[in-house]
Amino acid sequence: MRQTHSPLHLEGFFRGRNTFLQQSLSRIKAAIDRRRLYHTTFEQLSILPDRDLADLKIPRSQIKQFARETAYGR
Repeated sequence: MRQTHSPLHLEGFFRGRNTFLQQSLSRIKAAIDRRRLYHTTFEQLSILPDRDLADLKIPRSQIKQFARETAYGR
């Protein structure tokens, strides 16, 4: 005879703020947010004229590094 499981048996799996699934989704969301910040920073700085970049003291050759440090802290 085949056993069937009700959705109630998964309540314990999804209950609480620190479940494995919630932690994994939080890490994925944080990674997506960091990547979005990197791209946004890079794109916004790339379209600035050299004079504006000089005012910000960011050489054009350092835009990629600046965006990486902004998003990832490295």
